[in-house]
Amino acid sequence: MRAGEVLETVPGLIISQHSGEGKANQYYLRGFNLDHGTDFSTSAAGMPVNTPTGAHAHGYADISFLIPELVSGVQFKKGPYFADEGDFSAAGAASVSYVNQLARPMVHLSGGGQGWGRFLGAVSPKVADGHLLAALEIGHTDGPWQRPDDYQKTNAVVRYTRGTANNGFSLTGMGYWADWRSTDQVPQRAIDAGLSRFGLIDPSDQGQENSRLPGEPDEGVDDVHTHPAIPRTARLSLQVRF
Repeated sequence: MRAGEVLETVPGLIISQHSGEGKANQYYLRGFNLDHGTDFSTSAAGMPVNTPTGAHAHGYADISFLIPELVSGVQFKKGPYFADEGDFSAAGAASVSYVNQLARPMVHLSGGGQGWGRFLGAVSPKVADGHLLAALEIGHTDGPWQRPDDYQKTNAVVRYTRGTANNGFSLTGMGYWADWRSTDQVPQRAIDAGLSRFGLIDPSDQGQENSRLPGEPDEGVDDVHTHPAIPRTARLSLQVRF
């Protein structure tokens, strides 16, 4: 259902998501709540994923750019700390590998409820003495929300490889762009109506201002990042291995 579930091949690692798609998954390992990637070092196709700084979380790891059909394996470590994995590996680490070539070209087109749609095209023709892997993914989903996510993403991978893992060369470029409508604050009267329906508050108390932030308007707070021309997330990488 989401790219991050690739990491659930690691025993004891649980991947979840709250408040809709778009941002990094929530990670749980051996009873630890790792927030959005803190203390779990992650790399994809040789590229480090965790961000050293960020307003959301130290070690924020958004792997929404993964294309599951290209994954060849997941190598993992679990434990208190691994010096070779860096300062994000206090709880564990995982490395997601991509294939160098496909058995055959692939084209996937899918659609469904809740605004779900996905296109994937990938080829790996032989070029000179190596293989050129190229893949493009385009997706959209609204999710099960009264306010649709309108989650849009475009994902691309280009990789050229020659030789073997021990005696070879690879050049990998990846690009990811996503935009969505985040979960916003809702009017307090809507919250009160839901609570009173389940008998959690006295209906006569509805509309009180005691739980609304100072200055918050009755109609809630608008999201100013909903225009498709303003990407909420973008990632570019170029890697050379030899």
